[in-house]
Amino acid sequence: MLRLRLISGSQFPVISGKFIFYLFVCLLQLVSMIGVGLYVMPLIGLSKLVLGTNGLGVVLTGLAVSMAATGYGLLIAVYFRTPQQALSFGSISVVILAALGGVWVPTFAMPQIMQSVSPYSPLNWGLEAFNDLFLRNASTSVIFPDLVKLICFSLVTLAASVLIHKSRTVS
Repeated sequence: MLRLRLISGSQFPVISGKFIFYLFVCLLQLVSMIGVGLYVMPLIGLSKLVLGTNGLGVVLTGLAVSMAATGYGLLIAVYFRTPQQALSFGSISVVILAALGGVWVPTFAMPQIMQSVSPYSPLNWGLEAFNDLFLRNASTSVIFPDLVKLICFSLVTLAASVLIHKSRTVS
């Protein structure tokens, strides 16, 4: 990392290269989870994952969720100075966002104050988009607002990562 920081010039290629690599890692994880849901779960006597009828929507949602997760991860990695700080904050913040976003408890079962906070969690945007696709056979136009929010979140976190990384780079 020190060698990368000593390179003068734009930090965008450094950050975007990391972003693209980890984006593919996220997409590989998504494909693996869908594969387990389709092929492994029935082998152990559980129901097969039902993807719904909107394949394009699943791909777009997977891409948007992966972009948001990668952007957030990069922001944490760039902001904190030690791996221990990044791991601690990253783990705790994702657990909190999952709780707020309805991943643990459905939003309709949450207290009213939690229901009013839930729509601001990126995990809620991804969860709602996948629920709309898998459970409600929604069209792409229905999930489009959630996809836009996820992509905007990704772009904001990526831009913040570049700015923070640039501010800490030796000129």
